[in-house]
Amino acid sequence: MKKYWLFVLSIALFSLAGCNMSWQTKDKKWWETIKQEVKAQTTWSVSKVKKNTTVVKKNLKWNWRQFIWFVATWCPHCQKAIPALEKFYTNYSWDVNMEINVIDNKPFPWVKNLPENYKNPKSYKDYTKEQCGYVPSYVILNKNGKVIEKKCWWSLTLSQLKKELLTVKQWKNLQTNKPKMTDNKIVKLWDTVKVDYVWTFTDGKVFDTSIESVAKKAWKYNQARTYEPLKFKVWAGQMIKCFDKWVIGMKVGETKDITCQPEDAYGKCDPKKIQKVEKSQLKAFVEKWYKLEKWTELPTQYGMLKIIDADKDTVTLDMNNPMCGKVLNFKITVRGIQE
Repeated sequence: MKKYWLFVLSIALFSLAGCNMSWQTKDKKWWETIKQEVKAQTTWSVSKVKKNTTVVKKNLKWNWRQFIWFVATWCPHCQKAIPALEKFYTNYSWDVNMEINVIDNKPFPWVKNLPENYKNPKSYKDYTKEQCGYVPSYVILNKNGKVIEKKCWWSLTLSQLKKELLTVKQWKNLQTNKPKMTDNKIVKLWDTVKVDYVWTFTDGKVFDTSIESVAKKAWKYNQARTYEPLKFKVWAGQMIKCFDKWVIGMKVGETKDITCQPEDAYGKCDPKKIQKVEKSQLKAFVEKWYKLEKWTELPTQYGMLKIIDADKDTVTLDMNNPMCGKVLNFKITVRGIQE
């Protein structure tokens, strides 16, 4: 166990200046994008492309680049960037190939549409053969799976994402086959649903919600996120078990109050994840100006290490999920069921 903790504590800290997401830049003209993509990735001349846009669409479709973002649920910069990435993916899902790899093996609470891999996520090293102990980080692959761009400890801005990932935005309206949400069905296993929720604890205080007015009233409003119904596939491992079980059988517009016990939520707290460690083993955190005192949270690639006690020479660390052992209450309303 001692060797395990030495290994965990030896990994690098994540950036305090990352996730510099600038989401207010203007789009480039669509034809400029065509010329850049054609010149860089196709053998078609611009003049020929103008005469045959069908060929362009077919040709560019097979030159999609894949953007893989390495994140962690405990990383505040990742949390802040997710709503903007969600919006980008929703707007251009027909034209981009994106995936987030959640390295702490947990579903990202803010993710609704973005493809995410948290059950068997690959690491930055798996793609680049280089060690990276920081999040967020990313790689961009070409159609052959070769890394054409990489960055440890950084994120792309919106303008960079568009430049790297988008092909011909003029055809955005071709996304006509997108599944529609209906209001005349009952939620079944494997359905994709949209659900509004208000998350409270046993004291009745609001912890989180998808409804903007409720968030403002409870002083929980976060302007960095988008307030809209949560979209997920029932029983696909995207939600806690309790949420999945109770939504089955509900109709569109129906509201239900549910209570989730720890075993159907974030589990019970594991005493084995509470360990006493010598302060001398935490020099890397001290160098980053973290105070080794009670209630300080130390970020690592494997999760947050919370200091629950400290004395002159040692600290007691807790790696349990902050929601472990808690009874959670939700008021959920089904807004739509995907056909």
